[in-house]
Amino acid sequence: MFDQAARDNAELVRAFTPAQPVWVVLGQAHREQPRSDKPAPPVARNRGLVLDGTVPGELHAWVRSARVGWLALASFSVP
Repeated sequence: MFDQAARDNAELVRAFTPAQPVWVVLGQAHREQPRSDKPAPPVARNRGLVLDGTVPGELHAWVRSARVGWLALASFSVP
């Protein structure tokens, strides 16, 4: 998937073929920013998606960001 990009931009992309098995900490993979101006409705607070816990996934590549260092490109399922 990222092989050509990795060959063309070795300092920006580190691709894995095949993908590498990893554990994904959901709370770190997606950090939610609470909105203080408008809280979530009760239905979302009671039955909305909870990104908590650790799940298995596959690491496809590391990509260099202009702002925050390296970003993982991974696939995983949210239970």
